[in-house]
Amino acid sequence: MRMNVLFGLVGLFISMALAGAGLFQTGVEAVTDPPELSVWLRNTTNATGYNNISSDVQQVRYSDNYVYVSSTGIPSYSIGPWPGNPNMASNQSYVFKIPRHPAENTAAKTSTPLGSIGVWKNGVVMFNALDAMSYQNQNIWHQNAVVVEAPSFDSCLGHPQQTGAYHHHQNPRCLYTANASQHSPLLGYAFDGFPIYGPYGYSNANGTGGIKRIASSYRLRNITQRHTLADGTNLSASQYGPNVSTQYPLGYYAEDYEYVSGLGDLDQYNGRFAVTPEYPNGTYAYFVTINADGTSAYPYIIGPSYYGVVATENITARGRVTVTESVTTYNPQTTPTPTPTPATATIQLSDANYSIGEAAVNTALGFTSLAVNVTRAGDTSAAATVQYFTSDQSGVNECNQVTGAASGRCDYATVAGTLRYAAGETSKTITIPIVNDGYVEGNEVFKITLQNPTGATLGTNSQANVTILDSGVATEAASNPYLSNSFFVRMNYLDFLGREPDVSGFTDWTNVLANCGAQQGWLGSPYDCDRAHVSHGFFGSPEFTDTGFMIYRLYEVGMGRLPRYAEFVPDMASLS
Repeated sequence: MRMNVLFGLVGLFISMALAGAGLFQTGVEAVTDPPELSVWLRNTTNATGYNNISSDVQQVRYSDNYVYVSSTGIPSYSIGPWPGNPNMASNQSYVFKIPRHPAENTAAKTSTPLGSIGVWKNGVVMFNALDAMSYQNQNIWHQNAVVVEAPSFDSCLGHPQQTGAYHHHQNPRCLYTANASQHSPLLGYAFDGFPIYGPYGYSNANGTGGIKRIASSYRLRNITQRHTLADGTNLSASQYGPNVSTQYPLGYYAEDYEYVSGLGDLDQYNGRFAVTPEYPNGTYAYFVTINADGTSAYPYIIGPSYYGVVATENITARGRVTVTESVTTYNPQTTPTPTPTPATATIQLSDANYSIGEAAVNTALGFTSLAVNVTRAGDTSAAATVQYFTSDQSGVNECNQVTGAASGRCDYATVAGTLRYAAGETSKTITIPIVNDGYVEGNEVFKITLQNPTGATLGTNSQANVTILDSGVATEAASNPYLSNSFFVRMNYLDFLGREPDVSGFTDWTNVLANCGAQQGWLGSPYDCDRAHVSHGFFGSPEFTDTGFMIYRLYEVGMGRLPRYAEFVPDMASLS
């Protein structure tokens, strides 16, 4: 059971400290250009890439309904060699036409063709998963370019085709740096005008839940013979593909994959409607898909069909569209029209309810803690802060009373403080230590609350319930956890220092008690190694005297009394 150490942790000082945050703040919202104009990597320095060809995007023009992107198709980063591929990358003089107001195609969807299906933000094109070849030229079993042409890809996972068009069938990994803790950047646009993102996005489509790898909903079929298609079509013997073998492994053909709704995060087009940093009100978006080990995952970029209405001139003109309307050249120093209203950033808890077993060991030292993710969505271009604290309804009840309310004195360690987001940062974590107090008391609830944001507003989930799941009679009836030296040392860390133990300090203090002979730190132990000596060490430590003792003196001098436990705990946590 958790012990009420002489002090708990404080409210006056925290209220004083937190009330002052944000008193002097002013803000001027910057007008930002819409992403379909600003995302392109324009070459303004005459930079060159492969074979001294001018690199990246040469010009961006726009009308009310379309963006026209001119590029050479050559990136600024190093490309090649392409083993076994005799083709050479060359200037393609592309002009692409990207819809500015994309819409779902509610009629028959348009299949992604061979050749370019969209354009990356550096003006390089993307292809679909196919390589233009099929088994016995029957147009039934189509070869997967990512598998069949793999030896010819360069380190950026691209290669040129016969006319010199350098392209990617999969993740363009030299275009950006993948970061599993941040929403991936906007990488380009499909020819239906919907954006394409890297492999990481918000766990929930509404922009909450932290960051995760966005998973494809396609999987390899469980087949050894290629006699049927994924939709259940039974083929005649003349239409059979080769049996799965070393020469024709599973995945060699696109038809080796099947779409399973709900298997991953994305639909059959490899996209979803979601909040993204550039589209805080939500948009349909495609995602580059990878496996957990970083290898490419089918269908890689866009599925077999587009979700939206396609600007087919890009396909029929092979990426060399003729501009037939009045356009304006995009210049970031001027404000294009129309200009959208910048979105306000929102900060919220990833969920409205959390639960954790009190005996669920998940820390390096064998204890329990709950990680609460706090997400920021919308305009994350500037810094932001938000305060947080835990609370409960247990009052002064003893730890063994069954009320359904968790206690910061018995069941968890009170936490409070301020999360500080740097520009571009979208996720922070609050760690709440959970205490297995030795009583059978049923599930118990406390709250975690966000308040006083700066540089953002609070989202829907500004407060959440946390349920501590009781571990039950079988594990609690045998012994008092306070008799354990490791439990005692952890409690000193939580109560005096307001944090979980560090490994080296924890080991040193438990070794002090373990070397006290048969008494193990209890009465009769030598003074220099008993439990009072250990607690005195925490009380006299600089880490405590610089925080907890200062709060103790603040109450004594300013209010003529000592702080109460419910005051001391949050005050201590706010300074730790």
